[in-house]
Amino acid sequence: NRLDVWGNARITGTLTVDGNLTQSTQFLAADGSAAAPSFSFTNDTNTGLFRPGTNALGFATGGTSRLTITAGGNIGIGVTNPVGALQVNGAGAFGYGSIPTSTLPSNGLAVSGNVGIGTTTANSNLSVSGNAHIGSLYQGISAPANGLFVDGNVGIGATTSTNKLDVWGNARITGTL
Repeated sequence: NRLDVWGNARITGTLTVDGNLTQSTQFLAADGSAAAPSFSFTNDTNTGLFRPGTNALGFATGGTSRLTITAGGNIGIGVTNPVGALQVNGAGAFGYGSIPTSTLPSNGLAVSGNVGIGTTTANSNLSVSGNAHIGSLYQGISAPANGLFVDGNVGIGATTSTNKLDVWGNARITGTL
């Protein structure tokens, strides 16, 4: 070895290591920020890891916080203080290998494949186990068990609906109407 230091050492300026840097205990770094992460890259100093708060970890690109993991284990994408296990701000896509961003819904979700709500076996584009409420007029009212509550008009086989129920085509009703 050309240099052995036992105890504390301070280097003012730049330390360049050609080869591996081995640490036998913790490696302690400054907290950093999204604009200047503690762990960044020579040619991209505003991209890397930083500490946004106590027991939290942040990832930044271009000087902006992009992903946060809180002390409670919540993950935020585009959110710096997620309140749930996963909170996403912005558009998302599932099941697409490659999709142009221009085709994503604004702050929405594009899904290629089946979606299950209340079920793990979604055999249709949308499978709902339990009840569902469509609309926002009567949000204080629960839909019937395994039923559907719709605020507004319903069209079956229709391109427009001006009545509470429009059925275009044949219909079959058994029971009392």
